[in-house]
Amino acid sequence: MIRVKNLTKEYSSRRGIFDLSFEIQDGEVFGLLGPRGSGKTTLFEILAGFARQTQGTCMLNGKIPGKNQSAIVRFTGCLAERTALPEERTAMDYLRYIAGLRGVRNLERALQVMRHFGIETDQRIGKMRKGQRQMLALACAMVHDPKILLLDEPDRHLDALLQARLDALLLEEKARGTTILVTSENYLDMERVCDRIGLLRRGELVTLDDAASMRMSRKKTYLVIFQTEMEALRFLRENPGMKQIGANQVLMQVHGEILSCLQLLGKYQVAGFELMPQSLEEIFGHFYGGGAHA
Repeated sequence: MIRVKNLTKEYSSRRGIFDLSFEIQDGEVFGLLGPRGSGKTTLFEILAGFARQTQGTCMLNGKIPGKNQSAIVRFTGCLAERTALPEERTAMDYLRYIAGLRGVRNLERALQVMRHFGIETDQRIGKMRKGQRQMLALACAMVHDPKILLLDEPDRHLDALLQARLDALLLEEKARGTTILVTSENYLDMERVCDRIGLLRRGELVTLDDAASMRMSRKKTYLVIFQTEMEALRFLRENPGMKQIGANQVLMQVHGEILSCLQLLGKYQVAGFELMPQSLEEIFGHFYGGGAHA
């Protein structure tokens, strides 16, 4: 559905993207992970037809961005990282405006998306939080029920509730057969919804694998809180290599499934157990062996 081959975009004042090649299958959710300045938005703009590449080719459903743009916009919905919305309008006014531009009369799909994110149709855009504005822009991008969604950092500005609802929406769209390219700086957001994930660093695709394999191979760190300091010391004595960070707190690193670790901890008196967040730097260090700096 989406094909990128040897795609390069060079700028005189900043880095772009270099020799990118990958394919996204029909109905697949493909995630592109990278820090700011790594080239995610540059790729998005080329695929969306907002910019032209220096070299290479790309196609969406057999159509070339820029050249076959009128055909592409009929089956593609785009959400840019920053979308300026008219603050004086209500959500419904703006939705009708976008639908009019596209010649769409049936607003039901977009209204479903708005209801999904708790956006009131009579709510004025200027009174919305940043995350709500972002999801209103997503609803407008889906007003024509597109076959392809290009989403540039849709998770930016979202609180935990909106993020969970975005995950659910992307999985629903996947079940409906929509092909989705989504970029992000948050690996866990990607891991929850994507079939495959590519790591983009300094404009180059350094790793590309299916999300299940990456989840299994990724090293995860858990904070284990024991009921007493003596119990924590017993655990450390019987399991060398763990790191004590408090009187009764230990950091435990795990590869793959957690079942064996839970079975191990079942031998001890544990008061608490939680997954520690990993930085993008740590994610890149594990999968690529280098830093995540753009």
